[in-house]
Amino acid sequence: MACKPIGPTCDYAVIERSCPSTCAPFEFDAAESCFFDGIAAEQVQVAGTEIRFWHQDLSNSVRDPLYDEPINRAWCGPFVMKAFVDYATENAEAREEGTRVVWSGSLWVPRSEIETAAAPAPLEGDVIQYWHNTGFYEKHSVLGADEPGAGYYFDVINVELDGYLFTSPLFVGFKLQLSRRTEFTAERRLRE
Repeated sequence: MACKPIGPTCDYAVIERSCPSTCAPFEFDAAESCFFDGIAAEQVQVAGTEIRFWHQDLSNSVRDPLYDEPINRAWCGPFVMKAFVDYATENAEAREEGTRVVWSGSLWVPRSEIETAAAPAPLEGDVIQYWHNTGFYEKHSVLGADEPGAGYYFDVINVELDGYLFTSPLFVGFKLQLSRRTEFTAERRLRE
């Protein structure tokens, strides 16, 4: 028994080319990037999480002449924007010194959000904070201790350009790998 279509069959319309076969092929350039930036920014505005972003200003930070480590860090920010946040997984371990917890997570932020906030491009060593308006995470991030200014602050440990458009060098976002350690918290770096 042969199957019959339930409704009418659809035929595709044939569109004649308006120019001869010598037309220049369609090429993707920067003019179309605004369209794709708009798509990336719109979905983050609807379903994203508000973040605060601090950029480490290495040129204005004071460095130790012997060890080449920052003595007095200079920061730009906080810049407020929206991003997609993956829940940070918690890895706890009990040691002789006490409990140590490392949270690992990731974040995706559209390039247009960074440009709108007039922020510099993210780099390793920057600091991100999210879920700053809930009391639970402020206590949870420091294992229940009463530490003023605590919260979900993360160190940026890796930055990748993400969302390349076709085979062009244009991209629409940044993917950031984040880490938080209880013994060396990111908010402590901001206070130095």
